[in-house]
Amino acid sequence: MIIIIDSNILITDPSILSQKKEGLTLVVPAGVRDELITISGRKNEVKSIINLINSSAENGIIQIDDAGIPANLPQSGLSFTDLQVISLALKYKEQNLDVVIATLDRVVQVMGQSMGIQYFDLAQLKQELTGSHIENRNDFEKAQKYKKRQWTFLLINFTVGVTASILANLVWQYFDLILDTIRVWGTILLILISSLFLYWFRGRHRLIYGITEFAFGFIMASKVFFPDFDYEKLKIIHSCKS
Repeated sequence: MIIIIDSNILITDPSILSQKKEGLTLVVPAGVRDELITISGRKNEVKSIINLINSSAENGIIQIDDAGIPANLPQSGLSFTDLQVISLALKYKEQNLDVVIATLDRVVQVMGQSMGIQYFDLAQLKQELTGSHIENRNDFEKAQKYKKRQWTFLLINFTVGVTASILANLVWQYFDLILDTIRVWGTILLILISSLFLYWFRGRHRLIYGITEFAFGFIMASKVFFPDFDYEKLKIIHSCKS
């Protein structure tokens, strides 16, 4: 069986790059590696995955392959890398080889199935790799360290996001006091600076921004219910009495 590995699988768990099992051939599309190289310019931690890909290819654990994108291949909702993943799977399928796409991308999963190509999610891929052996212990340990860093990264992002949402709610709560303190022109300048900062922050730290936005909305919504909940706040008219 040939398993085409999508980039989202590698980012989630790169340890599969150090595992080898008889009868399975893991293939990383050249487009996936190129996509990760592009991402590494914004996320330094992805560079370790690229190093693992190159090391695994040199040691014969995986193969790096490419395929042209057929002109008749539907492209709606698919990125260039997605198209390369599906095209490579079609290339092996046309050779009457047993091929599966390993991806977490729902669009790729659906598109592949419509063309008779099955998919594995990460859990299914790990199950398929059950009984495999660690070909390169050093690469495996590097992948494990990467996963630990990912969990630390998520924890830090969550903490910063919640803290930022609390600060945003405090600013909203005491906005009148702030306005009285820094006056109109100071408030306009503060709004301008804040807008530019949030624009930059959203582009550079999407996860923290999303967590902050969610937590801010949750805290604001909870004020409807606490400390004294009243259905009148929701403008709900009871008509239960006969």
